[in-house]
Amino acid sequence: MYRKLQMILIGLVIILIILVVLMLSHLFPEKEKEEKVKYSANPNMYEVCDEDSCIFLLGTIHVGDKRLEGLNSKIWDAYQESDFLALEVDVLNMVSASSLSNYYLEEGDVLANHMSPELYHQLEVFCENHGISIEMLATMNLASAYNVLSSWVYQELGLTAIYGVDIQLALQAKSDKKPLIELESYAFQEKLLYGFSEKFYSYALEEFLNNYETFKWETKMLYHAYVDGTTWLLKGLLSVPDSSNPLENEYNQKMIFDRNIEMSKKAETFLKNNKKVLIAVGDAHVEGTKGIIDILREKGYEIQIIQ
Repeated sequence: MYRKLQMILIGLVIILIILVVLMLSHLFPEKEKEEKVKYSANPNMYEVCDEDSCIFLLGTIHVGDKRLEGLNSKIWDAYQESDFLALEVDVLNMVSASSLSNYYLEEGDVLANHMSPELYHQLEVFCENHGISIEMLATMNLASAYNVLSSWVYQELGLTAIYGVDIQLALQAKSDKKPLIELESYAFQEKLLYGFSEKFYSYALEEFLNNYETFKWETKMLYHAYVDGTTWLLKGLLSVPDSSNPLENEYNQKMIFDRNIEMSKKAETFLKNNKKVLIAVGDAHVEGTKGIIDILREKGYEIQIIQ
């Protein structure tokens, strides 16, 4: 399960990263700034064409560090050539509309009531070992507590939403007054993110706590692979193997595979309407298992990686 959890970093839902960054800013101290990096990030980007038109497809990552300040010029060239920018959601409007009050329990209820005593004790130990205030988590609902804890690894690795590719593109589009198309919506992502059962969140939290160091190491490798555009490593880390666990299968289907299908349909619509668009969505949807690249290639579209 922990292998699947890391994909939040690189492509599941933007609102998780944005909202968790807001929470972490209150829960945890600020990290020291990274040293300035001397090279530009070179994530993979693709051109998808039919007989009449082409679009650009970029897998994004929702958090980063200073290495993402210098995105490769091919990305900005594609941005300039495009008449529209298409993101999962408009991250700038989403932040102003977000209300953290939606992610807490009703007054008088506490997190410990929603998990086993053994799991809560395990959570307490993890928080103590990592300098996290368990009191600040105590009134969150189980989904919020899990999402905050599973994103703690970004804090330890020095990754923040400020450097996320989605935000960089959205800010540039706002400055240029370039039309921005939402492929999904804040309401849809929020409902999806918090729509699983408490049984699932308890299971996912336990898997995360039991495998945290492996999760952290693979997240670090995933980030390096994305920044450098190491395709073979990305595909390996983003792979979703078959599972015999129905909780995992439900999660994968709703969070990844169903959304890949809908995003690929919208990409086809842009092509049919001859719209020059840069589509930038989480890379798990682009290069991951049953991703947009695989779906469109199977339908006969010509796809080339842009060097």
